[in-house]
Amino acid sequence: ETRALAQPRGLPVALAGAARAVAELDLARGRAADALAALLEIVGGPDERVRDHPYALFSAPLVVEAAARAGRAGDALPYLEAFEQWTEAGELAWARPLAARGRALLATGDAACDEWYTRSLELHRLHPRPYETARTQLLYGEFLRRARRKTEARTQLRAAVDTFQSLGARLWAERALGELRATRATARRR
Repeated sequence: ETRALAQPRGLPVALAGAARAVAELDLARGRAADALAALLEIVGGPDERVRDHPYALFSAPLVVEAAARAGRAGDALPYLEAFEQWTEAGELAWARPLAARGRALLATGDAACDEWYTRSLELHRLHPRPYETARTQLLYGEFLRRARRKTEARTQLRAAVDTFQSLGARLWAERALGELRATRATARRR
């Protein structure tokens, strides 16, 4: 509906917001390639001047996640670097955990990935944003489960499930619960 109203009126911010919302929905449903396609419609390709597009900077954490999950991590680096520069230049404390999470998603090797996720969670504690913290816990829990560190994964995934449920983020809660079940654990009764 937003697209239908915004397109003929030439409202690029509304179109960008709608595309970003659809991309986040696609990520929650595990459709990373679709999310990436939706995001690239509003932020452009990695060869374009990312720093000149404010919506690209704001959407960079989603672009990084979608690209990494779609097997196109190499395409995400320019977005992450621009986001990191914007974060530091603007002293955006809320964005630092997202930048660290982006580094974790693009890291090669388990040790580097673990280090960046740990750093992201430390930064989340300093600048709490429950939804983003739960997103990081879910991604970290997925990484830990795949690394066969099930006990550690359960801790992250349970925390993510609890937060998503408390926020009413049903699709994210279901995704986190699915990952938790894959560790052969269950969520606590609420």
